[in-house]
Amino acid sequence: MSEMWTEAEKAFESICHQSLQRGDVKGFDDVQRMIEEATTPSYSIDAEQKDKWEKAKSVGLESLKYLTMLVGAASLAASTIPIPESVANITGHALYINNVDQELCAHFLWDLAHKAIREKFNFNFDAASALHGSSQAVIAVDEFEANHTIVKLTFKYLEKGHIKQTKDIVRYLVCWLPFHLDRLRCLEDKDMGMLTPNEKLDIGRNLYKLFKDDQVIRRHRANFEPVWWEVEEMENVQKWLTDSAVLRRLDKTWLDEVYAATRPTRGFLKELVKIVVEGFLREREWEVASAYYWIEKFLSLDHKRLQRTATPPIPDAASSSGSLHKQLVPELLRLQDTELNSLWYERLAEAAATQSSKADTVLLFYQRAIEKENPSWLCHRGLGITHFGQNQTQKAIKHIELALKEAEEEGATPKPAAKDIDGLHLLLGQYNYSAGDVETAATHYSAVRKSEDPARAKEGQLGYLKAVLKFQDAEGMRDLLKTTLATEDGKGRMVNILKMIARDADHDFLISKMFTVVKGHLDLLKGIVCIMETATAMPAPTEDRIAEMSEDDRFAGDETRGVLLCDRGFAAYMYKESLSGTEAVGDERAGCGSPSTGRAATCSLN
Repeated sequence: MSEMWTEAEKAFESICHQSLQRGDVKGFDDVQRMIEEATTPSYSIDAEQKDKWEKAKSVGLESLKYLTMLVGAASLAASTIPIPESVANITGHALYINNVDQELCAHFLWDLAHKAIREKFNFNFDAASALHGSSQAVIAVDEFEANHTIVKLTFKYLEKGHIKQTKDIVRYLVCWLPFHLDRLRCLEDKDMGMLTPNEKLDIGRNLYKLFKDDQVIRRHRANFEPVWWEVEEMENVQKWLTDSAVLRRLDKTWLDEVYAATRPTRGFLKELVKIVVEGFLREREWEVASAYYWIEKFLSLDHKRLQRTATPPIPDAASSSGSLHKQLVPELLRLQDTELNSLWYERLAEAAATQSSKADTVLLFYQRAIEKENPSWLCHRGLGITHFGQNQTQKAIKHIELALKEAEEEGATPKPAAKDIDGLHLLLGQYNYSAGDVETAATHYSAVRKSEDPARAKEGQLGYLKAVLKFQDAEGMRDLLKTTLATEDGKGRMVNILKMIARDADHDFLISKMFTVVKGHLDLLKGIVCIMETATAMPAPTEDRIAEMSEDDRFAGDETRGVLLCDRGFAAYMYKESLSGTEAVGDERAGCGSPSTGRAATCSLN
């Protein structure tokens, strides 16, 4: 049995840590299944042993039930705000959770679970009441009161404006409001607690404030945007709006509209739907993936409701390529098709693309977009990117060229920023390079080489070098390299370009071609090797930025450095060139292969 609890401890702490990070109290379903499986013997046992197994299961599941609520409280750890007085009264002490380490919380909660299996310890509320005021320590949690407290806390925060310091708490509360409301109903049905008439009225008033107009949701859009409610959760909220004890004294006109609505998205969810859809399509401010999930759940909820009625059911939200267009606009917003401009369809296409929809679906939306009057340049850009993903390079080039032409015209909608123009040039450079038209590619890459955006400027410089290496004669390439290496600024750009080449798919060709061009020109060869030495220099270990680098960034830096060290070794072997006064790196002059052997051979130098 001890082995079972050791295994349970590891699983619990792992899942608890993950759940605390995302404020997810549902993550403990896995722990529950594990407890049930671990306490079910796979062999025949006698009655006495069976009783022990059943007791172990009972203790484990009972402990987990209360620990789940504690995790919900621990999820508020990012706040310096004390747990409300009503929760603190459960233990009789003020409880604060101030920036507690989440892993430490996981260990603490496991210790509490382990304590539950010790002799004479249980969650007996009657015993807790009898011992109240005595010197004996008691741990007791009232699940009903805990859920009620969280519901009240949610509405309290929603009444206030959005505050950056409490965004993590409010985001958690918004996400799990339907869950805690549902737990209240379930516990009431099991006679494990009861709300007073005034408490029910209070919940009704707060739900009315939340859904009657868009004020509360707009005020807390930042908290609604990164989360969403499942279909069952929205149905659970709706159940509260069918309870007469909750709805007394509410606006009868609003209630009549809710009851008369054939679908929830036209009833109590109408304002939420409007904010999400318009914020996504019209205002273009709602994050694409989040809006997609919200809309998907709205459509699924309507679909489920219509399946229960005599009304002919609508197609599943994901069953056809035109489902979003056919349902989203007329069913959710009741807008006339004439109100839809190209940008609405472009946004739908973008959402479909980010959710790995079929290319036909994405192309359908973009096609509808460019069929509208005065289509936006964004539509042609998206259509071009989609065609390129389908290996239709010439079609892709055609649409990106149209996008660039329209973006540079007066009155372009939306008005493009400099980075947008740079992005279109980079796409045209990439697509023309892929199609073999390297001179046109060089022209577009050249337009970005001096961009104010350093990242885009580097992309332009690398693309330009790749393109000219394909078509420029050796003399022209040497002139380009001489010009670049003539200034300190040019040398700095070349360092960045070489680092990018190290991770580029065309690395082998580019390095081989570069060395071929400078062969026999000692000054240029030394210049390139010197730049490589700079690019492979190890950063000083005391630099603060090294400590701040992520593991992925450090790995990428090490990989880049390793590839360029191989290239230095290649130069030393093939051209007997190593800077005077510079120590050889590794076995620089050992056999390193030839340009045709590629990166695999040169990397054997490491």
